[in-house]
Amino acid sequence: MGLALLALSTAAAETCVIPESWTAMVVEQPQPSTIALKLPPTPVKIGEPFTVDILVCADQQPETGSLKLDATMPAHRHGMNYKPEIQPVADNIYRVSGMFFHMPGEWQITVDLLSDDIMQRFFLKVPAR
Repeated sequence: MGLALLALSTAAAETCVIPESWTAMVVEQPQPSTIALKLPPTPVKIGEPFTVDILVCADQQPETGSLKLDATMPAHRHGMNYKPEIQPVADNIYRVSGMFFHMPGEWQITVDLLSDDIMQRFFLKVPAR
């Protein structure tokens, strides 16, 4: 599974606005934070590396937090064959490079945000062809 880790700091959610070209991620249960992604045009082309930008809107600054991203194909029960890397690019924005979908179908990107020993999980389904 491709996991990327990054210690992060975030600003208050009230000051964080999600731009129009970004997609807010889905959560299974209400979370105190919001995560949005800026993706390439979908469906994502298989066999071509791509980048994803992550916008983190959190209620408070985590003292020791981490951001993890993974992508899986739920129907096939497997993940990516490559390990992406996360780098900060601006306040609350992180770039994930080395993303690579090797099969067509529906992929699910998962972002985990760990802050103050609380893990928040966010999901987004992304088609690939």
